Amino acid sequence: TPRAVARLRPPPDVLVAAALALGAGAAFAADKAGSTPLLGCFAAGVCFAGVEGVARRFDEVVVPPASWLYRVFFASIGFVVPLGKLASGPAALYGLLLSLVAVLTKVGTGLFYREDPWKVGWAMVGRGELGFVMALETFRSGRTSRLALSVTVWALLVATLVSPIVLRRLLARARDEGDDAETRRAEAAPAAVDKGPS
Repeated sequence: TPRAVARLRPPPDVLVAAALALGAGAAFAADKAGSTPLLGCFAAGVCFAGVEGVARRFDEVVVPPASWLYRVFFASIGFVVPLGKLASGPAALYGLLLSLVAVLTKVGTGLFYREDPWKVGWAMVGRGELGFVMALETFRSGRTSRLALSVTVWALLVATLVSPIVLRRLLARARDEGDDAETRRAEAAPAAVDKGPS
Protein backbone atom coordinates (compact mmCIF):
# COMPACT_ATOMS: atom_id res chain seq x y z
CA THR A 1 0.00 0.00 0.00
CA PRO A 2 1.14 3.64 -0.41
CA ARG A 3 1.60 4.08 3.35
CA ALA A 4 3.70 0.94 3.53
CA VAL A 5 5.89 2.33 0.74
CA ALA A 6 6.11 5.65 2.59
CA ARG A 7 7.47 3.89 5.69
CA LEU A 8 10.55 2.99 3.67
CA ARG A 9 11.16 6.77 3.34
CA PRO A 10 11.95 6.82 -0.38
CA PRO A 11 12.65 10.16 -2.14
CA PRO A 12 9.55 12.20 -2.97
CA ASP A 13 10.08 11.66 -6.69
CA VAL A 14 9.82 7.90 -6.17
CA LEU A 15 6.50 8.36 -4.37
CA VAL A 16 5.20 10.55 -7.18
CA ALA A 17 6.25 7.93 -9.72
CA ALA A 18 4.47 5.27 -7.66
CA ALA A 19 1.33 7.42 -7.54
CA LEU A 20 1.42 7.88 -11.32
CA ALA A 21 1.94 4.17 -11.86
CA LEU A 22 -0.95 3.33 -9.57
CA GLY A 23 -3.10 5.90 -11.35
CA ALA A 24 -2.30 4.41 -14.75
CA GLY A 25 -3.06 0.89 -13.54
CA ALA A 26 -6.27 1.91 -11.78
CA ALA A 27 -7.39 3.90 -14.84
CA PHE A 28 -6.81 0.85 -17.05
CA ALA A 29 -8.73 -1.38 -14.62
CA ALA A 30 -11.63 1.08 -14.38
CA ASP A 31 -11.83 1.32 -18.17
CA LYS A 32 -11.87 -2.46 -18.56
CA ALA A 33 -14.60 -2.67 -15.90
CA GLY A 34 -16.78 -0.38 -18.01
CA SER A 35 -16.33 2.72 -15.87
CA THR A 36 -14.43 5.90 -16.63
CA PRO A 37 -10.62 5.89 -16.36
CA LEU A 38 -10.93 9.11 -14.38
CA LEU A 39 -12.32 7.10 -11.49
CA GLY A 40 -9.10 5.07 -11.36
CA CYS A 41 -6.97 8.22 -11.38
CA PHE A 42 -9.09 9.68 -8.60
CA ALA A 43 -8.71 6.50 -6.55
CA ALA A 44 -4.93 6.65 -6.93
CA GLY A 45 -4.91 10.23 -5.68
CA VAL A 46 -7.00 9.27 -2.67
CA CYS A 47 -4.60 6.43 -1.84
CA PHE A 48 -1.64 8.81 -1.72
CA ALA A 49 -3.49 11.70 -0.07
CA GLY A 50 -2.26 10.70 3.39
CA VAL A 51 1.37 10.26 2.37
CA GLU A 52 3.37 13.30 3.45
CA GLY A 53 5.08 15.30 0.75
CA VAL A 54 3.50 13.58 -2.26
CA ALA A 55 0.92 16.26 -3.08
CA ARG A 56 3.47 19.07 -2.83
CA ARG A 57 6.02 17.28 -5.02
CA PHE A 58 3.27 16.28 -7.46
CA ASP A 59 2.36 19.96 -7.90
CA GLU A 60 6.01 20.85 -8.48
CA VAL A 61 6.79 18.09 -11.00
CA VAL A 62 3.56 17.12 -12.76
CA VAL A 63 1.37 20.21 -12.79
CA PRO A 64 3.61 22.47 -14.99
CA PRO A 65 3.76 20.07 -17.97
CA ALA A 66 0.15 19.05 -17.35
CA SER A 67 -0.94 22.64 -17.96
CA TRP A 68 0.22 22.26 -21.56
CA LEU A 69 -1.64 18.98 -21.87
CA TYR A 70 -4.83 20.79 -20.83
CA ARG A 71 -4.40 23.01 -23.88
CA VAL A 72 -4.03 19.96 -26.11
CA PHE A 73 -7.15 18.46 -24.57
CA PHE A 74 -9.27 21.54 -25.24
CA ALA A 75 -7.95 21.64 -28.80
CA SER A 76 -9.10 18.02 -29.25
CA ILE A 77 -12.63 19.08 -28.28
CA GLY A 78 -12.51 21.90 -30.80
CA PHE A 79 -11.55 19.43 -33.54
CA VAL A 80 -14.57 17.25 -32.78
CA VAL A 81 -17.20 20.01 -32.73
CA PRO A 82 -17.58 21.73 -36.13
CA LEU A 83 -18.26 25.46 -35.91
CA GLY A 84 -21.35 25.11 -38.10
CA LYS A 85 -22.97 22.61 -35.76
CA LEU A 86 -21.98 24.61 -32.70
CA ALA A 87 -23.55 27.76 -34.20
CA SER A 88 -26.79 26.03 -35.20
CA GLY A 89 -30.04 27.26 -33.68
CA PRO A 90 -30.93 24.13 -31.66
CA ALA A 91 -27.41 23.73 -30.28
CA ALA A 92 -27.19 27.38 -29.22
CA LEU A 93 -30.70 27.47 -27.73
CA TYR A 94 -30.44 24.25 -25.75
CA GLY A 95 -26.86 25.08 -24.80
CA LEU A 96 -27.85 28.45 -23.33
CA LEU A 97 -30.73 26.86 -21.42
CA LEU A 98 -28.43 24.17 -20.08
CA SER A 99 -25.81 26.75 -19.12
CA LEU A 100 -28.46 28.66 -17.18
CA VAL A 101 -29.30 25.51 -15.23
CA ALA A 102 -25.62 24.80 -14.61
CA VAL A 103 -24.91 28.32 -13.35
CA LEU A 104 -27.97 28.52 -11.10
CA THR A 105 -27.39 25.12 -9.50
CA LYS A 106 -23.70 25.73 -8.84
CA VAL A 107 -24.25 29.21 -7.48
CA GLY A 108 -27.06 27.75 -5.38
CA THR A 109 -24.76 25.23 -3.76
CA GLY A 110 -22.53 28.08 -2.62
CA LEU A 111 -25.42 29.44 -0.57
CA PHE A 112 -24.88 26.54 1.85
CA TYR A 113 -21.52 28.09 2.75
CA ARG A 114 -22.24 30.83 5.27
CA GLU A 115 -19.07 32.80 4.69
CA ASP A 116 -18.88 34.37 1.22
CA PRO A 117 -21.56 32.17 -0.40
CA TRP A 118 -21.54 34.10 -3.68
CA LYS A 119 -17.79 33.83 -4.13
CA VAL A 120 -17.85 30.10 -3.40
CA GLY A 121 -20.77 29.52 -5.75
CA TRP A 122 -19.29 31.46 -8.64
CA ALA A 123 -15.90 29.84 -8.11
CA MET A 124 -17.58 26.48 -8.69
CA VAL A 125 -19.30 27.61 -11.89
CA GLY A 126 -16.09 27.71 -13.91
CA ARG A 127 -14.97 24.19 -13.02
CA GLY A 128 -16.21 22.35 -16.10
CA GLU A 129 -13.18 20.36 -17.21
CA LEU A 130 -14.68 17.05 -16.17
CA GLY A 131 -17.81 17.88 -18.16
CA PHE A 132 -15.69 18.31 -21.28
CA VAL A 133 -14.00 14.98 -20.64
CA MET A 134 -17.27 13.09 -20.16
CA ALA A 135 -18.91 14.78 -23.17
CA LEU A 136 -16.00 13.83 -25.42
CA GLU A 137 -15.84 10.25 -24.13
CA THR A 138 -19.57 9.62 -24.57
CA PHE A 139 -19.51 11.08 -28.08
CA ARG A 140 -16.52 9.03 -29.19
CA SER A 141 -18.09 5.88 -27.79
CA GLY A 142 -21.25 6.52 -29.81
CA ARG A 143 -23.52 7.06 -26.81
CA THR A 144 -24.42 10.65 -27.72
CA SER A 145 -24.97 12.57 -30.94
CA ARG A 146 -22.95 15.46 -32.29
CA LEU A 147 -25.84 17.78 -31.42
CA ALA A 148 -25.74 16.63 -27.79
CA LEU A 149 -21.99 17.22 -27.74
CA SER A 150 -22.47 20.71 -29.17
CA VAL A 151 -25.13 21.53 -26.57
CA THR A 152 -22.85 20.37 -23.77
CA VAL A 153 -19.91 22.35 -25.12
CA TRP A 154 -22.12 25.45 -25.35
CA ALA A 155 -23.22 25.10 -21.73
CA LEU A 156 -19.69 24.53 -20.45
CA LEU A 157 -18.24 27.37 -22.51
CA VAL A 158 -20.79 29.90 -21.30
CA ALA A 159 -20.27 28.91 -17.67
CA THR A 160 -16.48 28.94 -18.07
CA LEU A 161 -16.44 32.37 -19.70
CA VAL A 162 -18.93 34.07 -17.38
CA SER A 163 -17.58 32.75 -14.08
CA PRO A 164 -14.16 34.51 -14.07
CA ILE A 165 -15.76 37.86 -14.91
CA VAL A 166 -18.29 37.69 -12.08
CA LEU A 167 -15.83 36.19 -9.61
CA ARG A 168 -13.24 38.87 -10.36
CA ARG A 169 -15.79 41.60 -9.64
CA LEU A 170 -16.86 39.93 -6.40
CA LEU A 171 -13.26 39.67 -5.23
CA ALA A 172 -12.56 43.29 -6.20
CA ARG A 173 -15.61 44.47 -4.30
CA ALA A 174 -14.61 42.44 -1.23
CA ARG A 175 -11.09 43.89 -1.42
CA ASP A 176 -12.47 47.44 -1.66
CA GLU A 177 -14.76 46.84 1.30
CA GLY A 178 -11.83 45.49 3.29
CA ASP A 179 -9.75 48.56 2.42
CA ASP A 180 -12.60 50.85 3.45
CA ALA A 181 -12.96 49.05 6.78
CA GLU A 182 -9.21 49.29 7.38
CA THR A 183 -9.33 53.02 6.59
CA ARG A 184 -12.20 53.58 9.02
CA ARG A 185 -10.31 51.74 11.76
CA ALA A 186 -7.19 53.82 11.10
CA GLU A 187 -9.19 57.05 11.23
CA ALA A 188 -10.96 55.99 14.43
CA ALA A 189 -7.74 55.11 16.26
CA PRO A 190 -6.49 58.71 16.81
CA ALA A 191 -9.95 59.79 17.95
CA ALA A 192 -10.00 57.01 20.51
CA VAL A 193 -6.58 58.07 21.78
CA ASP A 194 -7.71 61.70 22.09
CA LYS A 195 -10.73 60.68 24.16
CA GLY A 196 -8.57 58.67 26.54
CA PRO A 197 -7.66 59.81 30.06
CA SER A 198 -5.31 62.76 30.11
